[in-house]
Amino acid sequence: MVFYCINCTSFWCLLLMLISYSNGADYVIKTSWDNATLDSAEQIKINLENYDGKSFKIVIEAPFYDDPPPDTPGDPGEPKWRLWDFELVKIFFMNNLHQYIEIELGAWGHHFVLLLNGYRHTVQFGMLINYNADRIGKRWNGTAIIPLSYLPTNTSKMNMYSFHGLSDKRVVNALYPVSNNPPTGLDDHRIEAYQPFDVTVLPAEQTGSTSSVWSDAIQGIRSFKIASSWNGKALSPSESVDLHIQLDASSRNLVLNVSAPFYDDRAPEEANGGPFADLYNYEVVHLYLLSYPDFKYVEIELGPWGHYLVVFWNGYYNKVGNLVSLLKYTVNRNASRWTGSALIPLTYLPPKVYLMNAHSSHGVDAKRQWNSLYPVPSNSNQTSPDYHALKYYKFIDITELYPENDDPKCSQIWQDLNVCQTSAVQSPTSAVGIVLFNVAFVLLFNM
Repeated sequence: MVFYCINCTSFWCLLLMLISYSNGADYVIKTSWDNATLDSAEQIKINLENYDGKSFKIVIEAPFYDDPPPDTPGDPGEPKWRLWDFELVKIFFMNNLHQYIEIELGAWGHHFVLLLNGYRHTVQFGMLINYNADRIGKRWNGTAIIPLSYLPTNTSKMNMYSFHGLSDKRVVNALYPVSNNPPTGLDDHRIEAYQPFDVTVLPAEQTGSTSSVWSDAIQGIRSFKIASSWNGKALSPSESVDLHIQLDASSRNLVLNVSAPFYDDRAPEEANGGPFADLYNYEVVHLYLLSYPDFKYVEIELGPWGHYLVVFWNGYYNKVGNLVSLLKYTVNRNASRWTGSALIPLTYLPPKVYLMNAHSSHGVDAKRQWNSLYPVPSNSNQTSPDYHALKYYKFIDITELYPENDDPKCSQIWQDLNVCQTSAVQSPTSAVGIVLFNVAFVLLFNM
């Protein structure tokens, strides 16, 4: 890898150039979590190195025990909740304020990334990264690219763990084990076991102010940027759309803030703003929040002229209702951009929202432009935009903002649409599914 540095006179810049030509730092897990020595064939090799100045690379070489792949939702390359129960490597990076990131990388190509602000205090999870893994014989290899912004500022300590085996046969190994005969048993969040490491293997920009990712996570804000067309063509920075989601002070509404380029397309006929049924044909931003596993979803459309629309769907393209009552929505425009802020009552959300996508549209007829937060992948045979292509939606941790999200009971608004099962008619299979998902998320917050 080659790194080019303009006016490279500072110590950090020169150091970064040297690192870019090196192989980073190698670590080997040689002991169990409680300090028993591993045979050479059981050892796990992990390499850290600078990737592009804005991210770093983790490369894993580990023995493969052929544990079954995770059976919870999520494809390889995607976040996978309950991954900690399967064959994986965990890597923790921490600063002196006990802010830390937990990076879980699985043998079957799944990942799960969490940010924690203090011991076991999760502030965001399900972060997206670039990760792939392969298995050859009795070994597996994984490569992950981690954005530098995911690290807590002034990262100074770390630890690494590997896991395999199921239930009472679970085996856990550690780079820095706890002392012999630990009184409290295994705890991979035991921060006193974390040790200083050579931070020069990370890009120099890691030191400095808190990243917006961490700042937003601590404040309970989820930020997204629509930066590509519906089929993955990159947009210029001036064309991108920013969305921010957070809970309001009353804890009864989601606040959705949008900042988007203003193309001055024709305004809807309804001059005074408010709900407008055909808003999707105009200049508009869409947010979709999707429940799992029953695929109910709410669509929220916001426009630069003060118009909006809320639509309820029960399965792919199965519209079950429009909401025409008023939202609290304000908008401002200047020559180049517009901003909008809407209060979305939590009762508009279906239960168990775990997936989302967002889109923007502008232009007319042949000049219509469709953009997506999570676009159609390059290997797809899809030839036209479809904002309802649910298989391309990705994970969102609404539950961390709004814990009642895990409650399977529908709000009165959704019950009135006659698409919700009641406990009296709930099938045993669906009841088991609800229990499993509740258990999964309870474990997540206490892992």
